[in-house]
Formats: sequence, structure tokens, C-alpha cells
Amino acid sequence: MVVVDVTSSMYPFVAQVLMWLQLHSSDDRVKQFVFFNDGDMVPEKNKVIGSIGGVYIGDFSNYNQIKKLANKAMRSGIGGMDIPENNLEAVLKGQASYEECSEII
Repeated sequence: MVVVDVTSSMYPFVAQVLMWLQLHSSDDRVKQFVFFNDGDMVPEKNKVIGSIGGVYIGDFSNYNQIKKLANKAMRSGIGGMDIPENNLEAVLKGQASYEECSEII
């Protein structure tokens, strides 16, 4: 499973992840992607740790599908720049949706 921060500060690195994926799309070791933003534009004062949201999970079946999911997560979280991060929430939700996963990147 690959967990990716798609908040605005990470955009250059999201492009690198997508390029890597495109170059290695035949590698069947990656089964799932989890993209997360700063909580789908929920105001910081309304965020509850562990329930921030903005987590998008998709099985890796083809490059274009994952690219669309990454773009959806990015567009849904525009305007972040909040201090609370939901990276561990994303990892936990990813684990819950794909229990057979043996490695998380």
C-alpha cells in the first residue's frame, strides 16, 4: 500500500509519485493507494483528530484510475495549510480497507 499526502505543499512530490507509478505500472506488488488532504476543506476549528477525513482509497488496477483518484483528493482539499495532519488516520483507514497488506509506504 502506498499512502500519499496530496496537500498543496506536497504537489511537486505527488507528481513524482505519479511518474514513478507510470514507470512501474506493471509492478504487481502495489495493490492499493491511499491519498489524503487536510480534511476536505473542513475548518481547522471543526477538526477532530482521528476523524478529519479527506482520505481517498483505491485499489491499483490501472494508472489512469489512480491518477483520477489523486486529482480528486487534491481538488477536494484545496485551501488547507492547517496544522493538524491526518497522515496516521490515512494509514489506519488504509489498513482497515486492505487487511492483507504486508507493507505500507
